[in-house]
Amino acid sequence: MATIKDVAKMAGVSISTVSYALNDNPKVSKKTKQKVMEAARQLNYQKNGLASDLKKTVRVRLPLLLRTWPALTMQNW
Repeated sequence: MATIKDVAKMAGVSISTVSYALNDNPKVSKKTKQKVMEAARQLNYQKNGLASDLKKTVRVRLPLLLRTWPALTMQNW
């Protein structure tokens, strides 16, 4: 199964650019988006739903952990 890294390598762009292009971010030029989409098509790339869900979970839970961390560590003193 192709990964986002494979698509980036084939398209000659960064992994971030591939992510932006696949998510239709206006930061990516039309030409670059076309290169990324063509590479993704040739590699039969499909988004990994589990990875996307994990990223969302980390984005929500990490700030919560950082806010509670001082209280958790102070209990051990």
